[in-house]
Amino acid sequence: MAIDATKIFSDLEGHAMRSGYFTNVNGHEPKSPAVLADQINLFFWSGPLQPVLSSGLNMISFRWEIIARTFTRADSEPGDAIDPAVVTATLAFVSSLAAAFSLNEQVRHVDFYGSDGEQLSATPGYYDYGDATYRCMDITIPLVINDVMAVARG
Repeated sequence: MAIDATKIFSDLEGHAMRSGYFTNVNGHEPKSPAVLADQINLFFWSGPLQPVLSSGLNMISFRWEIIARTFTRADSEPGDAIDPAVVTATLAFVSSLAAAFSLNEQVRHVDFYGSDGEQLSATPGYYDYGDATYRCMDITIPLVINDVMAVARG
């Protein structure tokens, strides 16, 4: 069974948008700075894809990291509200992945605890884009995907 990457990205984008925390949600890194830069924005991109040891005997399952970035302008006012807003939106999104999110039958689970690699994490940082600096949290979302390819038998 092939990985339906389009559906996975679409499901994540829709789920994030329905949360109500993000003004813009994209399945790619923006090519230009956000128009509503003082709002909390989110985008996704693909991370590493690797086989996992928890595969079955006849099929190989994979772990696919999706990276999400929540961000807002680092010079937004009031300055004391920037980190709490970014952290609140990030935690709400991560919590929703555990509570009310399902992808499809081929995704076994979001690997919150790192049973097949690094666990889900969110790392704060700054993101320079053009002439602007953004405050961000990069979220690593590890997905374990069942039965991606068959094992050849000789």
